[in-house]
Amino acid sequence: MLRAARERAGLTQRAVALALGVAGGERVSAWEAGRGTPRDTQLAPLAKILNLTVEEPGNREPPLRLLGLRAGLSVPTFAAAVGLSVRTVFRWESGEYVLTLTGSVLDRWSDALDAPSSVIESEFRRGKT
Repeated sequence: MLRAARERAGLTQRAVALALGVAGGERVSAWEAGRGTPRDTQLAPLAKILNLTVEEPGNREPPLRLLGLRAGLSVPTFAAAVGLSVRTVFRWESGEYVLTLTGSVLDRWSDALDAPSSVIESEFRRGKT
């Protein structure tokens, strides 16, 4: 997915690396090959550089993670904003932990992601399928 998004954006690995402030294109190449992943602090800028959106077909990021990227939040920042541990967020995204979306959780997520509750509910359900 990363390579396809980069190519759609008409960027070289080196151009993406320079825009993110990482050394050369080798790191981006490694990410594309699955030999590493960008840091949380690099995810929002990377999504912006590659014009990724929640609606992007075939995007493998969990839907709510993409809303977080669009809001400029790293996983630790999002976790703190919604009152969860970083581990809980990662466990939930991986399907290892089941999170119930109650009214208070939904409100916190809506505020943190700057998105309407209806969008959060829809993306939450989509991420469960």
